[in-house]
Amino acid sequence: MQTLFINTKKGSVSLEYILILCGIIAISGTLIGTSINLYHKNMETIDNKNIKQTAQKMQEIIDLFELQPNGRMEIQIKPITEWKIEQINSRQIMLSNNIKTFYIISTTKIIIPQIHTNQEGKIILEKQNDYINIYFQKKD
Repeated sequence: MQTLFINTKKGSVSLEYILILCGIIAISGTLIGTSINLYHKNMETIDNKNIKQTAQKMQEIIDLFELQPNGRMEIQIKPITEWKIEQINSRQIMLSNNIKTFYIISTTKIIIPQIHTNQEGKIILEKQNDYINIYFQKKD
């Protein structure tokens, strides 16, 4: 009876181990890609929620200012994407990000420079002499 010996060299890797390693790399790549995608969608959702709350607060403050002779209020903002605040006409402004757009309407005239920001800060609303002034101040 003859015994068959296979001579294996140290450091050689079998095909099975190479395939297992390739499988692990492929699964890891898929999981990382999915995680990044979910992270971006979550950030968009948070930003959309923040901009909606800011628009609602601005509308509430403007409605309150219509009943008061003068006043000043601030809204803290933390945009994730770029937010735009633009004047549509003398009594309407638009607050938007890449996905959502909100319109804020007033019976009092509004004065606002065009604002584009992705930085944390505060929106300041001031009512003086039958005008509502709105401006942005970056966080120090």
